Amino acid sequence: MPLLQLSGVSKRYPGRELFAGVNLTLLPADRIGLVGDNGSGKTTILRMIAGHGEPDEGEIHRDRRSSIGYLPQELTLDSRRTVLEETLSGAAEIQDAEKHLHTLYERVGTTEEDLSLLAEVQTSYEQADGYRLETRAKRILAGLGFPSEGCGRPCSELSGGWRMRVELAKLLLRSPAVLLLDEPTNHLDIEALRWLEEELGRYPGALVLVSHDRYFLNSLATTVAHLHAHKLRLYPGNYEVFTRRRAEEELQLEHKASQEQRRRQEIERFVERFRAKATKASQVQSRIKQLEKMEQTQLLERDDRVQRFRFPQPKPSGRSVARFERVALAYGTHQVYQDIDLILERGTRLALVGPNGAGKSTTIKLLAGRLSPTAGKVELGHNVSRYYYAQHLIEELDPGATPYQELVRLIPDRSQTEVRSMLGVFGFHGEHVFVPVSELSGGEKARLALAKILAQPPNFLILDEPTNHLDMKGKEALERALQEYSGTICFVSHDRYFIDRLATSVLEIRDGRFTSYPGNYSDYLASLAAAQLQAGPVQGLDSEVPVVAPERKERKRAEAEVRHRRFAVRRGVEARLTGVEEALMALEARIAEIDTLLAASTTYRDTEKVRELAEEKRLGREHLARLNADWEALGEELAGLQE
Repeated sequence: MPLLQLSGVSKRYPGRELFAGVNLTLLPADRIGLVGDNGSGKTTILRMIAGHGEPDEGEIHRDRRSSIGYLPQELTLDSRRTVLEETLSGAAEIQDAEKHLHTLYERVGTTEEDLSLLAEVQTSYEQADGYRLETRAKRILAGLGFPSEGCGRPCSELSGGWRMRVELAKLLLRSPAVLLLDEPTNHLDIEALRWLEEELGRYPGALVLVSHDRYFLNSLATTVAHLHAHKLRLYPGNYEVFTRRRAEEELQLEHKASQEQRRRQEIERFVERFRAKATKASQVQSRIKQLEKMEQTQLLERDDRVQRFRFPQPKPSGRSVARFERVALAYGTHQVYQDIDLILERGTRLALVGPNGAGKSTTIKLLAGRLSPTAGKVELGHNVSRYYYAQHLIEELDPGATPYQELVRLIPDRSQTEVRSMLGVFGFHGEHVFVPVSELSGGEKARLALAKILAQPPNFLILDEPTNHLDMKGKEALERALQEYSGTICFVSHDRYFIDRLATSVLEIRDGRFTSYPGNYSDYLASLAAAQLQAGPVQGLDSEVPVVAPERKERKRAEAEVRHRRFAVRRGVEARLTGVEEALMALEARIAEIDTLLAASTTYRDTEKVRELAEEKRLGREHLARLNADWEALGEELAGLQE
């Protein structure tokens, strides 16, 4: 049976309709990625499902036996408890059961009734995994990046990003039947993201995710719910499948619209040619009526398409763009790294990865000339012009200028059409190009700063988290512009999809060492897994970058970790497969029940009931097809893991 169901749900604000007629059925083991433009209503839908708002029209049915957990974007965590205590509070029912159990231990007598009650409570506590509650909480906190000593830290001392991790840990510990996550990847580094994906991959309940992290959606979503033009439409598959389907739809609609336009023009020419001829009067009137009845295919709204514009290319640099020679850097007594050699060659798009605090931003600042090494030297090559992008550029924008004026100052020789096209790539359309910078949001200012760089690009771009504040279309536009860029790029990003699309090399900074991997993020993961299993060296970007094979003990640990991860992934797939099988049986039983009802003559005395049953059956069959596809995919995945 459905965990929850949205039927004809609508929401509007004064002068603006957010969405209308939204239908959504959520079954156990569903993995739904909710996507759409900023402001389309994704967060509103999550809030209504969680019970934090009511629709203007329609109904939301929730299974009373199923719990719902909700992680909002904006948190109000204000706790004097420690990180561990606050996390454990997420499983308050289990904690209450533990207190009840202790009370029974102290008070219980020797009667059969007392012993029976104690056994019942103890069994319930064991089934809830109560004895391992604190161990589970610490494991979740460690996965989200909290060191063991950080578990005793007061929550009041945490930043907003770390408080969000505590709230997420509480939900994962509680493990509700329905988990609603609104931008859960914000503030997480790559290692925490990878852990969260594995954890959610084996999550036993249903998931509804809102995220701008396309890699995250690809890994977890089995259905994409697209909220666009006030409507919600479901697409089976992950985010990449969804984008392909949308592109195909756009081409089909454009082809259909083109055919309609040609037919319309033919009819209009006929009418114009024979309008004055009495002998053709009836035919002309027939054609006019035909024109009036012709439907016009609605193309996808322009803002729903990624804008395409080819930015100017920089002057070429020498072959060697930047070089580290025995570079060391320290902050006081803290040594970040030392004796580092590195050569960055022309045309390379190098992504820096590694845990927080390993030295990624430090390396970026060394290359940008914002920091000086404590030993060694950093040199730029011949004819290199560099530009450093970070969030500080937002503060350098003129608050009294408009986006259009900011670009015209840089490129006064370009036409208005070209300037507006450049701005359109980064989401500035129509009159929005003339809005003062002071009235722009933080995300809009970040996009404007990127547009300024690419309008007059250097041949060496140094980018620190360039996708922050960008929505999916903005990220795709930036990716396309940087893929066409002929210069050299060194960048830090937590957006793995962005790294995958852009990087030609990945440099991992960890424990004071630089290890280079050729290819993109997927290649990096594959090389990492191979290195862990085989303990062999990985070919680097340059021979001057040291690649260190793990010692025997380290190799054993890495092999054990890989085995553990494979086992965890297999357990997760098995759990999801079981959930899908249960959902299939429940849905098939419900469809059979509907067929029985529809076969009964008494049902047809209530036409509204017949309509509801027919619609439920139609939606059920659609969901059945998705579940069967999920079942086959999970079965193949499990077979691959067992080989």
